This record gives sequence, C-alpha cells and structure tokens, in this order.
Amino acid sequence: MILGRNRFDAVARALRRRKFGTLSTLSEKGRPHATAVIYAVSPHDEPVFFYVTTRTTTRKVRNIRVRPDVAFVVPLARLSAPAFPPRAVQFQGGRGSRR
Repeated sequence: MILGRNRFDAVARALRRRKFGTLSTLSEKGRPHATAVIYAVSPHDEPVFFYVTTRTTTRKVRNIRVRPDVAFVVPLARLSAPAFPPRAVQFQGGRGSRR
C-alpha cells in the first residue's frame, strides 16, 4: 500500500510516540523467531529509520547475520474501541547499519 505524504507523516508521528514493537527474523533453517523490542526512531528532520539495541549474542542478531530479511510490527491502540485488538503498522526489509 502506498501512502500519501500526509498519511505517511501521520504514521511517522504515531511511530515516534511509541517505543515497543515486535521484530521477526528467520533462522538459518527458515524457522521464524519473533521477539518484543524497544525501539527508537530517527529525528523528525531525517528519513524514518528504526534503531534497536541488543547484545550481539542474541538469537535475533544471529538470525539477521545469516538471513537479513526481517518484519517489524508496531501495535497502535484503538482509543475509540479499546476492547478490539490494536491496529498495527508493519514493515518488511533487510538489515541496515548506520554507525
């Protein structure tokens, strides 16, 4: 789905207000692994990048080193319907590195 600029900006603002997401990776044998992570987002005046810090010995890091494809999901609470499951924003991509 391609979002218009205004809609993308609204999603980016919502993502910057949150800090929790689920990162999914694949093992060398193709087995899925999903884990909760705390994330940060790049500043408003830069393109949207997500940052997750973790130890280099974790399963997610080992998986990304062999298979860089990941999925990242951030739940967005429904304020008008809290009894329903949250909406979510999902991204798919590969590893990136900014040092």
